[in-house]
Amino acid sequence: MLPSAQQDNLNLFGQKKEVSDVQDAIALKATNFSHGKFYQDVSIEVHKGEILGMYGLVGAGRTEFVRGLFGVDPKDSGEVEIGGKKAVIKSPRQAIRAGIGFVTENRREEGLMLGSSLKWNLSMTNLKAITGWGGNLNMKKENEYAAKCMQIFRVKATGYNMKAGGLSGGNQQKVVLAKWVMADCDVLIVDEPTRGIDVGAKAEVYQSLHQLAEQGKAIIMVSSELPEILGVSDRIVVMCEGKITAELENKNLSEEDVIHYAFSS
Repeated sequence: MLPSAQQDNLNLFGQKKEVSDVQDAIALKATNFSHGKFYQDVSIEVHKGEILGMYGLVGAGRTEFVRGLFGVDPKDSGEVEIGGKKAVIKSPRQAIRAGIGFVTENRREEGLMLGSSLKWNLSMTNLKAITGWGGNLNMKKENEYAAKCMQIFRVKATGYNMKAGGLSGGNQQKVVLAKWVMADCDVLIVDEPTRGIDVGAKAEVYQSLHQLAEQGKAIIMVSSELPEILGVSDRIVVMCEGKITAELENKNLSEEDVIHYAFSS
């Protein structure tokens, strides 16, 4: 269970993880990913316990790359290894089976079923948590699971039977993040995880990401907010015009140390 963020101080990004939290084991390795003009020969590794930040300006190809990695969009080439084993990922369903979760940038159109209840939106990625003997849906488990998710992420709603489309934008984002965080993925991709969320909610998101990493999960965080990238990431990949231009250990880096790579390919 991930406790709610403490608000007794204004350390927005939370307590920085220790470097020792990053394990030697590689959780995900992507090699030679390409898709037309969007990105070319992109290769990354993310370790268990690591938050890998991906930074770049508009059009850099970050979002297109992670969508290809999750199987949302097609790619021209690229191989993936999960936990050292080759994985075939041509669709989100295959990605989920491989242990990958994806918090999409486009929450409203891709991240939620707006006409469905919050409890279904929250539980649909973790059916094993709400099924009973024989794989049948357990309504009590589903209600308890949804209530726990909403409490942890402080989702403001009339109840778990409320339709997702009735939530504010910030609360919709919380639900999308909650459903993947609680699904216990080995690798979690988050694209612009705090866009449109207030300061208090941002602190809760960052704490959740830190705690997932401390549990040994691997996180790929795409963000156009450089302070966010520097405040949360263990390591930073910078992209420009569809190519990786730098891979940096996040040790005493300034914004100036990072941003010039976003202008040079």
